[in-house]
Amino acid sequence: MIPDTMMLPSRSPENLGISPTKIHSPALPVKVQFSASSSNGLWTIAGVPNKIGHVSRSKDAPLSQLVHPDLPKGANYVKSIANSAIEIARIKSLEDGVGPVSIVRIDFYYHVKIESNVPGQTTIFRCHPKWNNDSKAGISGREWFDWVEVNWEKGDGSSSYTVPAKLLLWGNVIFSNTTTILLACIRSLKSSTEMKIHKRMFFARGDTLCNDTTELSVVEFHNILSAAFVVPALKPQESRKSLKPQEVLEQIRKDNFYVAMPPRNLWKSIGWDQKLTSER
Repeated sequence: MIPDTMMLPSRSPENLGISPTKIHSPALPVKVQFSASSSNGLWTIAGVPNKIGHVSRSKDAPLSQLVHPDLPKGANYVKSIANSAIEIARIKSLEDGVGPVSIVRIDFYYHVKIESNVPGQTTIFRCHPKWNNDSKAGISGREWFDWVEVNWEKGDGSSSYTVPAKLLLWGNVIFSNTTTILLACIRSLKSSTEMKIHKRMFFARGDTLCNDTTELSVVEFHNILSAAFVVPALKPQESRKSLKPQEVLEQIRKDNFYVAMPPRNLWKSIGWDQKLTSER
């Protein structure tokens, strides 16, 4: 089963994440990369530097035409967060009982610092489409999208599990009732239960990555538990013809399969003395 884009904070979807035991507030960067606001059903993207360094504003447009100013394919990331924010505002309107709650603004960020459950430890989670970009110096930035462990809960609340996901965009939603909520758009591995052990690498878990257009998810920040260690790999098959070295990378791209390694503190005990399946 493939996780659907979640409409938070409802707890009904099967893939809805729950918070860990101890929740800490995130530290938002001073710099907002860009923001979105709506009026009469039309949205405006603001805070986008133009070629001469001035801040520009996009023309009013319907939600379906929202864009990501630094990443054309990232338009769906922006729209996914905006859709979830709209649903949260609707739920808040029903719960508050004092009239409709609307979205004042959504501030988007390319990194957020979050305190871990270990006191004094923080982690910066990045989703930067053009990291270290410096046009004056002739340096072309590269994408930096961190992998994170996301906590999910089954719809009946009977159990929870973690699945790695690629972090795509942060969005801090500011509502008219002065409340805020930090959301993350993610591209998860497809597991809807605890991920299966890899058939050959007994110490790792693996699965196929969700489609980045139709299978994105949105979670609250506290559903992100930690960094994840994920690498692309060949999809396990009962039979596969031998591949030449130059064919391996191309097959990895086609498979769209990833394996999640254990946390670093467990690497010393993952069984280095045991043989891999193909060696037994």
